[in-house]
Amino acid sequence: MYWYRLESSKGVYNQQFINNVIRVANIAASYGLSVMIDFHTLIGDSDAWSNPTYVGVGMNLISNPAIASAYVAMVTWAVNQLKGVPNVWCYSLLNEPWYWPLDAWRKNSWISLTVSLSNAVRRITSKPVTVRFVAALFERDWGWNSTLLNALSFISLNAYVSPDASSSIYWQTFADYKAKLGSVSQKAAAVGKQVQITEFGSSTANDALQSSDYQAYTNIFKSTPNLTGWLAWGWDVGYDPNNPSWSAIGTYSLIIQATGVVRPAYTVLVKNR
Repeated sequence: MYWYRLESSKGVYNQQFINNVIRVANIAASYGLSVMIDFHTLIGDSDAWSNPTYVGVGMNLISNPAIASAYVAMVTWAVNQLKGVPNVWCYSLLNEPWYWPLDAWRKNSWISLTVSLSNAVRRITSKPVTVRFVAALFERDWGWNSTLLNALSFISLNAYVSPDASSSIYWQTFADYKAKLGSVSQKAAAVGKQVQITEFGSSTANDALQSSDYQAYTNIFKSTPNLTGWLAWGWDVGYDPNNPSWSAIGTYSLIIQATGVVRPAYTVLVKNR
């Protein structure tokens, strides 16, 4: 749920949008499915399109107290609207928070915001709360901070293999992925937290390659202790009218968008539950 969809202008919340979220959650419930409510704000120092116009870039969340307060207020409103939906599994409060340079005040500002969000949600509901972290940056940025961990019910990792990207941002091979995910999961268990993969996938139009990648991912997941589950990114990756030029994740989709036919990787995913 992008911020601009929930709050069209400052303090003006979108009842129609949240009603649609409730409608979709109810449809999921009819199939025996639970849902994660993901406040999916983009946090980059140049990302603004996912936010209401008055907010500007996502990094204002830690540099502008008024913006941070507005975000907490928006989340509080949304959770109040959703608290009666029985099949909400959990709330993800932030998506991929990061900061640069790696200094104490930026880190502490994010942690303080996370604590405020967690407290706000826990005053409304007993449903679990989490934050979706970039897996390869989780330890580097947050260092198993106890205040942060105490605000979370479990640790969520957005975790991809990306051989063409910097190793400081992504894990580059499946061997590297297996070793580092195993290490994080083991350390999480030692501090009493379980781990959930909240994003993974393979961006390719090649069905055979995508299937092979999904098999490799799920083999790792099933063999990793303390890992409770995994959510594939991009079941049906569509078009966002607020960001029409961005189509980078289209090939993550697990269906052929023109026909609605599932791609072979979907079968791999289902068989590897």
